[in-house]
Amino acid sequence: MTDENRLKPAPPPPSGGPAHPAGGRFGAVPKMVTPLLVMQPDSVQLIDEAMSRDRMIGMVFAKPDPAQEGPPKPESYAAVGTSAMILRCQDARKPHQLLVQGLGRFRIKKLILAEGKAFFQAEVEHLTEDATHNTEIEALMANIVNLFARVVQVSPTLPSKSSTWRSRSRRPEP
Repeated sequence: MTDENRLKPAPPPPSGGPAHPAGGRFGAVPKMVTPLLVMQPDSVQLIDEAMSRDRMIGMVFAKPDPAQEGPPKPESYAAVGTSAMILRCQDARKPHQLLVQGLGRFRIKKLILAEGKAFFQAEVEHLTEDATHNTEIEALMANIVNLFARVVQVSPTLPSKSSTWRSRSRRPEP
């Protein structure tokens, strides 16, 4: 099942916000809380603006180009990103140490480099996951629970009570 099949448009979203290019191996995921170190001057400016407004940023994978300075070119940005809330910002001027939480996915409609800004603003369409469960998903979930129980059983460092969560765990509500 591809992301294109599982994601569908949500009700009217805010249509714009700063887009932080997340390069390397990082990928923000909805509901995940993760630390983020921001060192590039254009990204620091982006974070400063987001902190003075609503603490919201868009995190988008951007293929790095070592020969280029400044923000990546629009064509190097992925089509889908994750909206995130800055939970904590330790402002040591440069670099910024952040704690961000992914909120949801979005599709980029348009990237705009506004005058006086060193980063792109993104016009976006928010997406929601189709939470329908099918037999394949149910089987995968059961398999993960059983594999975890086996890992706990053979691991000398994990307490045996670690696997009791599976009896209390329930299928997530759609």
